[in-house]
Amino acid sequence: NGIIKSYETLLTSLHKKLVIEEDFVDYLIDKTKNETGGIKSLENYIEDMIKEQWGQKTIVLNKELVDQEVYDLEDEFQEMFDENHDKKEKTEIKETKKEVNIKSSSNEKFTLNRKKIKEKYNKFYAILKEDIKGQDQILGKVLYKVIQNDEFQNSNLTKEEKKERISHILIRGKSGTGKTFITSKIASMFPNKVFFTADCTEYTKAGYVGKSIDDILIGLLNRAGGNLEKAQKSILFLDEFDKLAVKNDERSDVGTGAVQEALLKLLEGNIYELESKSGYSVKSISFDTSELIVILAGAFEGLDKIIEERVNGANKPKVIGFSNEKKTDRYVDKSCTLDDLQKFGMQRQLLRRVSLPLELNELTKADYLDIMLNAKSSYFLMKIETMNMLGVNVVYDDNFVNKFIDVAYNMGYGVSSINILTERIFSNLEIKIIVNDYNKVILTEECIDNPEAVILETEEEKSLKLKK
Repeated sequence: NGIIKSYETLLTSLHKKLVIEEDFVDYLIDKTKNETGGIKSLENYIEDMIKEQWGQKTIVLNKELVDQEVYDLEDEFQEMFDENHDKKEKTEIKETKKEVNIKSSSNEKFTLNRKKIKEKYNKFYAILKEDIKGQDQILGKVLYKVIQNDEFQNSNLTKEEKKERISHILIRGKSGTGKTFITSKIASMFPNKVFFTADCTEYTKAGYVGKSIDDILIGLLNRAGGNLEKAQKSILFLDEFDKLAVKNDERSDVGTGAVQEALLKLLEGNIYELESKSGYSVKSISFDTSELIVILAGAFEGLDKIIEERVNGANKPKVIGFSNEKKTDRYVDKSCTLDDLQKFGMQRQLLRRVSLPLELNELTKADYLDIMLNAKSSYFLMKIETMNMLGVNVVYDDNFVNKFIDVAYNMGYGVSSINILTERIFSNLEIKIIVNDYNKVILTEECIDNPEAVILETEEEKSLKLKK
């Protein structure tokens, strides 16, 4: 009721009316109770519903709105408020804004520049789409969150306000779907940030010994060239996060459990006292993680089964009282929830510090084809370009491409299969071309299984064929 009361007060001051239909609150709670983010997730839903109707005199909250897909666009309300408030009631409105926590405690007004964010998003998205295929939805979501976090980092908000608003990201996807690739490409759009990766399994194998997080932050600082301010506002990518799960038979495992505890402190924005060594000298550095963007990623194998068991169990009809009446219309969240991840073995407190899991699509053969022949960083196209630079023409047909995609898709290494197969075919070609002065390469479907089946031609051989 707290956030609803705050909005009622604010809307009344703007001569607007808020109508809450029967069962709205219970229905909303039923839908959001399992979502990562707890009460914050519920508040985001209410804010989005109100923002959708902001231009109306009467704003209605009902069950139909709950079922509509909404997006977490934090703080856009501030901008809309500034455009619509009554100047005569400015003092009263300022007090109300404090109550709903949309005004900086520094007493200086902060707004997100919606036009600027939109322009930046559209520009970056168009560039990234040239390289990232088959993952449009998650690309947009991660990009938006990083842009928004960047705006908060460079705002006049207080340290505590930045800490609350900067959102960390959880990505779920099978190996080879592009978790690291996508996030590194997004990071490259921000020259003011560095992108540093760490593998969580490195810290679970040896167990947590107290310095693991320190080592990660020192590595991040070194990647930033010793620029502390830049390092503190950069992107830390932690891969294999799911390997930190504490299973039922591993409750006493100090390795995975302790690393989860350490990550929680990192996500909470603590200050770390680091010792940076240079030669024989040791320098003490206070690393403030309150503005650091952390992206956690993993495959989470076995999580689908947990979700399926929960959904199937919830869908079973339940007998009410002593009658034979069965209730089957209860809302069931079929997406991944906080409870699912906790059952998988992740700490609930840790999960509350990250966004809802963003899931990468499992790439199709069509996606593989798009990556191979259209992606800006396609390894296959780069090899052909290198051949062209050497004055060699590379020719292939649909039969070659179709066989290539079939083999790469079934190799089981994700997008990396395209690189592996390309290297297998071209590895012996380059030396042969240089030594024997070949200027034409014909790639056939046979050469995919046997690289020696590649057809090579010289100018003399080409001339002889033309004469015949």
